[in-house]
Amino acid sequence: MQTTRFLSIVLGMALVAPASNAGRSYDEASSIKKVKVTSSKLEGSEKALGYACTLQSARSKNFDGQACRLYAFRQSLKSNSAQNIFKVKNDVIKARAALESGKSLVDFKPVSKTPGFYARRARAHHQSCMVAFDLVDRVEESRLKGRAKERVKGVIKNEKLDLFNEACLCAQDTVAMSSAPGLRVEEKGRWQGLVTSRGCFLDRDKVFQEKNIEATEFRGEAQRFGKVGQVEDREKIKNYVTTQELTIERCKDKIGKGRKLKKADLVEKCVCNAVKRWHFPKLSKEENLKIPLELVEGKLNIGLEITPKGSVAQCGGFTGFMAPRKAK
Repeated sequence: MQTTRFLSIVLGMALVAPASNAGRSYDEASSIKKVKVTSSKLEGSEKALGYACTLQSARSKNFDGQACRLYAFRQSLKSNSAQNIFKVKNDVIKARAALESGKSLVDFKPVSKTPGFYARRARAHHQSCMVAFDLVDRVEESRLKGRAKERVKGVIKNEKLDLFNEACLCAQDTVAMSSAPGLRVEEKGRWQGLVTSRGCFLDRDKVFQEKNIEATEFRGEAQRFGKVGQVEDREKIKNYVTTQELTIERCKDKIGKGRKLKKADLVEKCVCNAVKRWHFPKLSKEENLKIPLELVEGKLNIGLEITPKGSVAQCGGFTGFMAPRKAK
């Protein structure tokens, strides 16, 4: 009798829980799930995602569907005016919900991985970051002036919130995912270039004041980071790194298995001492190239800056899920 009752409960639970959610631990914000997807909101998705979203694919529960919904979500918010402070406040709530959805993708561990799992997850994560960047852009590009513009800007940057910095941290995590198999070279370069071109982790206000430029001008000047020549250089360097990885294995052993890197200084010193003895291939452009060196797949990178002659100009600074966060 007891056995029969137990089996009935187990079978009942199996029927209630849909198979598509088995092992699912990421949380897609309700505002994104409920976005009204139309064909017009999916226009341009092929360029942004590498594949064309359809109304059917946008309803899918997989990562492709989530990326399509996030893309449509971005388009629905773009039509909102940045000159209305109440609409901006509402959009901030939605942008932060998108960022939270992105964070939940980081630790998602499915029961089984389908082909292209890592690449699809990275693309969906990137779209969640872009929701916040889009809102920052609308505020910076608004036609408001003086105190009116400062009031609106105060909604996305204040004592409790720095939406731009949150978007940058999100983009940094996308870069950590860029080693995923199945991603195109152009995608990797664009994601890395996003962090640089936006001036993430710089004192942007100071730069704007010293250079006497607007935020939109700063982005335009910095876009060259993601040009094709540098993308090709990154691939050459990445291929070279695979031939030298054995020389930093002992450094990787110092990382440990925790969720966060604890001996950051020790690992940095070990890796940088080894890397500075490497002879990288010469670059195609007469300017230094910044590139992340992967230490733990999809979780931890250390920053490198390579000179056109192939030597290491700078080494240090961690990115990725395991990287120690900088104090705000």
